Amino acid sequence: MGLPWYRVHTVVLNDPGRLLSVHIMHTALVAGWAGSMALYELAVFDPSDPVLDPMWRQGMFVIPFMTRLGITNSWGGWSITGGTVTNPGIWSYEGVAGAHIVFSGLCFLAAIWHWVYWDLEIFCDERTGKPSLDLPKIFGIHLFLAGVACFGFGAFHVTGLYGPGIWVSDPYGLTGKVQSVNPAWGVEGFDPFVPGGIASHHIAAGTLGILAGLFHLSVRPPQRLYKGLRMGNIETVLSSSIAAVFFAAFVVAGTMWYGSATTPIELFGPTRYQWDQGYFQQEIYRRVSAGLAENQSLSEAWSKIPEKLAFYDYIGNNPAKGGLFRAGSMDNGDGIAVGWLGHPIFRDKEGRELFVRRMPTFFETFPVVLIDGDGIVRADVPFRRAESKYSVEQVGVTVEFYGGELNGVSYSDPATVKKYARRAQLGEIFELDRATLKSDGVFRSSPRGWFTFGHASFALLFFFGHIWHGARTLFRDVFAGIDPDLDAQVEFGAFQKLGDPTTRRQRGSPAYLNKVYDWFEERLEIQAIADDITSKYVPPHVNIFYCLGGITLTCFLVQVATGFAMTFYYRPTVTEAFASVQYIMTEANFGWLIRSVHRWSASMMVLMMILHVFRVYLTGGFKKPRELTWVTGVVLAVLTASFGVTGYSLPRDQIGYWAVKIVTGVPEAIPVIGSPLVELLRGSASVGQSTLTRFYSLHTFVLPLLTA
Repeated sequence: MGLPWYRVHTVVLNDPGRLLSVHIMHTALVAGWAGSMALYELAVFDPSDPVLDPMWRQGMFVIPFMTRLGITNSWGGWSITGGTVTNPGIWSYEGVAGAHIVFSGLCFLAAIWHWVYWDLEIFCDERTGKPSLDLPKIFGIHLFLAGVACFGFGAFHVTGLYGPGIWVSDPYGLTGKVQSVNPAWGVEGFDPFVPGGIASHHIAAGTLGILAGLFHLSVRPPQRLYKGLRMGNIETVLSSSIAAVFFAAFVVAGTMWYGSATTPIELFGPTRYQWDQGYFQQEIYRRVSAGLAENQSLSEAWSKIPEKLAFYDYIGNNPAKGGLFRAGSMDNGDGIAVGWLGHPIFRDKEGRELFVRRMPTFFETFPVVLIDGDGIVRADVPFRRAESKYSVEQVGVTVEFYGGELNGVSYSDPATVKKYARRAQLGEIFELDRATLKSDGVFRSSPRGWFTFGHASFALLFFFGHIWHGARTLFRDVFAGIDPDLDAQVEFGAFQKLGDPTTRRQRGSPAYLNKVYDWFEERLEIQAIADDITSKYVPPHVNIFYCLGGITLTCFLVQVATGFAMTFYYRPTVTEAFASVQYIMTEANFGWLIRSVHRWSASMMVLMMILHVFRVYLTGGFKKPRELTWVTGVVLAVLTASFGVTGYSLPRDQIGYWAVKIVTGVPEAIPVIGSPLVELLRGSASVGQSTLTRFYSLHTFVLPLLTA
């Protein structure tokens, strides 16, 4: 039987031996990729300058992870810290890469063996003789082994008891090295930047995993729980396993992007928030101020700033500056950093020290503005020279360098001053070699950005995979279809006893009432309508989730009732709207209650609608012949969102005003028709009385009419 690509896994659903085989093969693929990727990176990696051309500037992805776990030396005789080594030992970068490839080959052979010898006695049920898996016991085994590995890593590897330790550095990424870590058992262990928390958390989590694994190995689940969680279904294992994976992916994406002790900046580069908050700039100024307090000259104080610290304070190392579609390392963008030119200090002709306003993260270009110590603009590079008042030429700005290669050099030529002012927008100024790699000058992201993007994407994919497979195993009867023989049992309203055709309902009314009923029946066909409503086929799997649509309708009816009540007091004018809402909340009888119910039922209606859409999608309620139901549902969803947008503007408060201004301004980006479309929505060029009138009419008349 031919299978589409997304159904090929059904081959191993009921085949325990080959299910094991494909998992071993997957492990082989992952280990093989890691080993081969490590060898490729080692082939292109240049370890000559760990300060200005570290691994993260060169786009290394797996070398930082090996270094984080204690690998620092190479069989090539170099060390990641910049020195040379004579005896790197077995566990060098190349040794780890080779071990992964050997492990991959062994897993490959094991996978083939298990594919061929799939019919093993271990996979047979002793009672029936058929292939089967004791999934709760397998869960206990895996949990126990994972607990042992977790405990061992924290208690031995990280602490250095039997292992190298991990990479530990100071808060500014200057003194990093591999060292043993003592577990942090106090409240400080919950600080993500404390390395001791890594050891203590692995020990604690490993201990819990070992105990939980032993529990699941020795205690059988109760039958109700076994059936309720579908523990006998292999797809349940898939769904719950995916849950663990997407949770871990979200966690590591967060720790990588926001920074933590597990993602040192020496290995993965700075975070974007360190640029946004001026983290390294503040530390540099603190050190300079401390030097000046010790009677050092400005030149001496700046000369003592480590080049490594200055390099962190450069926007080109911000992982958020690179676009998702800009392939290549950071060195392929702005070039290879060669040296620090020094810190530029700008002064006007009156001797005031000026500071260049730095470029925010999400700007490609930014106006050059120089401010004094009080934040007053004193100079700029104007867009229109004819109207300029603060140009470099008019203000007489000069620049002098302190520290670095240009220490003591000053410039007064306006063109040169403007050149360095533009470069000072990007942080500390460095000489960059763009010729070697033919760098194009467009910023790239660091491995920190790529890791975060990749793991966040896979986490979202696995999250929806968890929902999908969980729904498939919980609503298995829906996906499999309904037995047509169940018709007599599920016809609701036709029998007094469900499924018993001998108990068909009979009318036991007095004769005169029967005559009245018959008179109306002849003219209105009441029975046909009643049968159509009450004699629907109801599947046996119907549960509370099928009530979400009715709850949404109830919320809508509550909206209609409370909204109608408020129209007696609300005045749709820009001068009286806000005051009328205040009157409803403070003066009108139960006005506060009516408006609160209206507001919260609106939020509840949107929430119930979203959950209802998920329920319909996950249970296949949109399939033939219910396509029109799905289409009308989408239309109603759009109308519901329109209710929210129009209703938000009616109180005429700051939140409502700016929400409407922003939402109605979005179409302006559309070429040609953008501006007319905005005026059509607002009724004028700006948000005013015409906008309020339109939104009030839509909210109270047009949208309810369309919804009904």
